[in-house]
Amino acid sequence: MSMSKILSLALLMIPIMARAETPTVSGPLNLNNAVQTALKYSPMIQSAGYQASAAEARVGMAQAMTRPQLSVTGIAGNSSMGGILASPPSVTPQGITSFPSDTATTGGLMLMFPIYTGGRLAAAMKGAKALSSAAGLDKAAVERNVSMEAKTAYHRALLADAFVEVYQNLVNEEQERVRIAQAAFDEGKIAKFDLLRNQADLANAQQQLENAKRDSQVAMVDLKTILGISQGSNVTLSDKLEYAAVTENLDAFLKRAEDRPELASAKAKVNSAQADIDAAKGLYKPQVYVNAMQGVTAAWGESESGYTVGVSVGLTLIDGGLRQSEVREVESMLNAMKSEEQQTRLAVEQEVRTAWAELEAGDRNVQLSRAAVTQAEEDYRVVKLRYESGKTINVEVLDALFSLVRAQTNELSALYDHNIARDTLARAVGEI
Repeated sequence: MSMSKILSLALLMIPIMARAETPTVSGPLNLNNAVQTALKYSPMIQSAGYQASAAEARVGMAQAMTRPQLSVTGIAGNSSMGGILASPPSVTPQGITSFPSDTATTGGLMLMFPIYTGGRLAAAMKGAKALSSAAGLDKAAVERNVSMEAKTAYHRALLADAFVEVYQNLVNEEQERVRIAQAAFDEGKIAKFDLLRNQADLANAQQQLENAKRDSQVAMVDLKTILGISQGSNVTLSDKLEYAAVTENLDAFLKRAEDRPELASAKAKVNSAQADIDAAKGLYKPQVYVNAMQGVTAAWGESESGYTVGVSVGLTLIDGGLRQSEVREVESMLNAMKSEEQQTRLAVEQEVRTAWAELEAGDRNVQLSRAAVTQAEEDYRVVKLRYESGKTINVEVLDALFSLVRAQTNELSALYDHNIARDTLARAVGEI
């Protein structure tokens, strides 16, 4: 096979491989399954997981600075006067070699180990661990956000399907009324106006049904997108919009919200900023390291080797205010983190109280809408009987039918708002 054909085949395989990365799910899907699917496949959670892994890796980087470091350096060259040469800057610890005034080859091992750094390295490791903890908590917060989005999309799809059912029933009822009206018109019992009004209402009901079907399809597309699954997934919703009373009071929810991962993450970031201050202040103290070096030099066919062991102590005396500025910077960051922590606490309480108010209103609306449906059903039944007995006109029947459909859709909307308020309250207290 020619190279051009291989390349063409590879290019054709790219979209296939891309599509294969998106999972396909089939079968009935309840609310819990939808949430678990989103938690498994959501790209947002995967991204947060990678960021948490990166933060964990930075802990390892900070720990590495507290451990022995060993490097090897080799230098070959020529010098007319001798000198000091160092290993490349990226090599740690950096090896320094005395190069003779000759053509020579040198090599050496350099060992360095921190004995005392004024708490700088320990504070850096503490700060890295705090940020790693914050990254893990941020991932937990993302999981709760994704869970909320999945619940909302699922309930929105349930609402859309319920509307389809309501308007399908309306179409069926209107079709029956048109059939009866047509027969009555053919028998000369009603005017053509009544027949045309029934036909017009049927056409309107059919249009509403088509719109409801469109909204149902769009809601399913949105749900699959949020769940992170392929649009080719063949899933059916197995739940219905239902009412479930909340038994806890507001104080209980506020208490539970204290365990929100966002609050713990904000606290961890405060701890990290405090560790950064300790690390910055550590630069004001002596830095003590153990150093050991084994070297060998070969020139003019002769070689010389030896070792050096010692303890190096260093302290910056004048730095033009660099360390002072670093301390001021991290102190400002600490204050910023404390402010963000306080803002997070205020936002959490606001979310809980807002969700509670919406839930209370949603509960009342469900009860009111159910009473309205009961009344509308009875009104339609009575008006139909009156029309069949010739005691009222067709317009009143159609108006009663319209009022019934409006009451049914209002009840569904109230149930949807109730469920969303419940989900929002669960999200506000940190539940998945």
